[in-house]
Amino acid sequence: MFGSARTLPFEQARAQYDEVKALIARGECSGAECSARLRIAEMNLRSAPYYEACRELAFEMTKWSLSLPEWQRFLVCSGGGPGIMEAANRGAFEAGGR
Repeated sequence: MFGSARTLPFEQARAQYDEVKALIARGECSGAECSARLRIAEMNLRSAPYYEACRELAFEMTKWSLSLPEWQRFLVCSGGGPGIMEAANRGAFEAGGR
């Protein structure tokens, strides 16, 4: 599996977004830098479902593969992480892959 190394799990993306919004609300962040941070946080929040979908896909593929005879099994391969590659590794590991 291959994808962006910048894609975050939903919990991390939500925490990042909430942090930036709180800084804005407290008046501790303004101007171009703050706008850029908010845009990045919003983008990360929008892409987080892809992280979760990849994790679930790798989980289901690994679970299915482990039900096959050993010589017919498939491998989940990724570049290691972070981001989508990490999601694939996590899903495969959570399903019992090694």
